[in-house]
Amino acid sequence: AIMMLSTRFCPNRLLGGRHVQQNQRNLVTCFSGYRPQANPSKNGRTTAGGKGSDDGENETLDIDGLLNNKEALNEARQSLLGQLAGRGSGDSNTSTQKEDARGSRRSADDRSSSSRNGPGRGGGRGGDRDRERGGDRDRERGGRGGDRGRENRDRGGDRGGDRGDRRDDRRDRSFRPPRPSVPALDTSTFKHATVVLKEGKEFMFNMGSPMVYSGATEVVSGKRGGPPPQAGDPVSLVDCRGREIGWGVFNPVSMFRVRIMQFEHEYAGPGATAEARAAYMDVAALVRLRVRQAAQLRAAMGLGADRQAAATTVYRLLNSEGDGLSGVVADVLGECVVVQSVAGWAERHKADIMDAVRAATGCAQVVWRINADILAEEGITTPQQEEQAAGEEGEEARVVVREAGVQLYASPLGQKTGFYADQRDTRAYVAALCKGRSVLDLCCYSGGFALAAARAGAREVVGVDSSGPALALARDNAALNALDQVSFVKADVSEYMREADEAGRAYDVVVLDPPKLAPNRGTLPRARTKYQRLNEQAMKLVAPGGLLTTCSCSGAMSQSGEFVPMLMDAARAAGRSITLMRVAGAAGDHPLNPAYPEGRYLTAVTVRVL
Repeated sequence: AIMMLSTRFCPNRLLGGRHVQQNQRNLVTCFSGYRPQANPSKNGRTTAGGKGSDDGENETLDIDGLLNNKEALNEARQSLLGQLAGRGSGDSNTSTQKEDARGSRRSADDRSSSSRNGPGRGGGRGGDRDRERGGDRDRERGGRGGDRGRENRDRGGDRGGDRGDRRDDRRDRSFRPPRPSVPALDTSTFKHATVVLKEGKEFMFNMGSPMVYSGATEVVSGKRGGPPPQAGDPVSLVDCRGREIGWGVFNPVSMFRVRIMQFEHEYAGPGATAEARAAYMDVAALVRLRVRQAAQLRAAMGLGADRQAAATTVYRLLNSEGDGLSGVVADVLGECVVVQSVAGWAERHKADIMDAVRAATGCAQVVWRINADILAEEGITTPQQEEQAAGEEGEEARVVVREAGVQLYASPLGQKTGFYADQRDTRAYVAALCKGRSVLDLCCYSGGFALAAARAGAREVVGVDSSGPALALARDNAALNALDQVSFVKADVSEYMREADEAGRAYDVVVLDPPKLAPNRGTLPRARTKYQRLNEQAMKLVAPGGLLTTCSCSGAMSQSGEFVPMLMDAARAAGRSITLMRVAGAAGDHPLNPAYPEGRYLTAVTVRVL
């Protein structure tokens, strides 16, 4: 209110900010010859101009009195609004007339004041001068107001036109002409059973993704328009314009409608080999090619070349999409190979896969394992008893394998494929840090980490697991290697850690390798809480400056990128600080297809705990 009224009573002076002062009585003093009429305040002071003004040079506006007089305040407000409206309207004539009338009233007041004060400068000349100044100034303002009004109208019209043009431009930019319709393909001309992709879906497969989901397919056609393909049949995969992307195996009920076996450049590109060209649309030939390529890769890693003398005789031979055979994994356990199937096409071509594995490895014994739950989603119902291959002696059958010189019993019908070969590199890394130290191996299963640490010179090793059969296998493994400093405890790992913490026990190296806690993304939030609680307990058992190697075999957790942040939360909860030393995945014999990140499931992290 003070600013508005000050602007009203001395507009020119206020803008400069030099001649407006506020005294102790909240009075605004305006030095101006512009003296509008106003009513007297309750305290008898003149609110502005008129009575009590000697020379028109120094006038005082009593803001307190004005604010206490609603009628005076309202009059001043209406006068201000009227003046502002006159300036903005551009009606210079009306504005000038009003100001002339105000100027005449001011001159009359000045003349009466001069008469009371006697003759002199306060008389006629002062009134004439004020009238001339007021009239000229008001006419000038009115003219400027009219000019501004015309400018604003012109500017407003220009802005309006510009805005309209911009809106038209935006509409033009947002407008997208419809894509020309792709003519329907004549499926009767297809030489092979064919799956046609929806328009725009070919990009990810051109980038190498091996899995075609059902939502990406537009048309499924049989050979030359004949009956549609059945589960496990080879199909050509083409885009909406008929260009072939590759070929794969079909499943009408699986979410993975096509599992791509070969991309077009592999069998038709300039670098295609005769063997690759011969495998086009031939599942058996393609299986033989992929298994042979996988064996050659492992031989380059020093695996599988001489099983009698090699320090390591347990490794992964086939790793699903990473080796170009989606839904099939195979682990070599010494003289035995365990194959696990999770795809409908693999069940149909089981004999071809087993023959190719025998030929590539020289192993006579091949055990076929299945995951019944996943196969049910593939439309396959296979009795559990069909897991055993010919010549298998049952669940108690064991084979002896070696990993970095450590002899181990492995069970072809045990957990997973009977042995956790994916942790081979991490076990070697941890073992190199354990000489002369105490080690706690949690969720130890058959004792892989515990035995590697003991053989590397660990002072004391304790393994903990809740499975009786797994611990029996672990104890036999310790005896097989004559490692007396290793002991195993059957207990729930969470309860064991709680009791050990209460007892004040601590270890130089702690390994935590729990089973899968997040089978899918929907269970990840709950699983993260479990992982954090377990790691918090584990950190409390690490001696200051000791090491913790902690793992997750849950694909949802590994792919989320939340494992290391979870460890940071666990460290805060445990009141410890951690330093990141190593983040790793599965060993090198578990290759991944970079276009299919869903194949990454294992994370192994080593931290120093302070």
